[in-house]
Amino acid sequence: MTKVYIHHARAILGPNGRGYCNKGLRLFGQKHGLDWEDFLKNGIDIEVVRLIDDDMARAVIAEVEKDGK
Repeated sequence: MTKVYIHHARAILGPNGRGYCNKGLRLFGQKHGLDWEDFLKNGIDIEVVRLIDDDMARAVIAEVEKDGK
């Protein structure tokens, strides 16, 4: 199963020219019921992220698919 890891989110360049920050990712996780510590340690199944109707989720999925890891 394909996983999303923190390095995928950090690789996405936002409007400020940097990847998503921890604070924003934590808030995103809280909003969608995701466990931050588990995400950091184990990643999260991409299929779980696909269920989230959100631009950030779609951007992370695209990064994972581009990365192929």
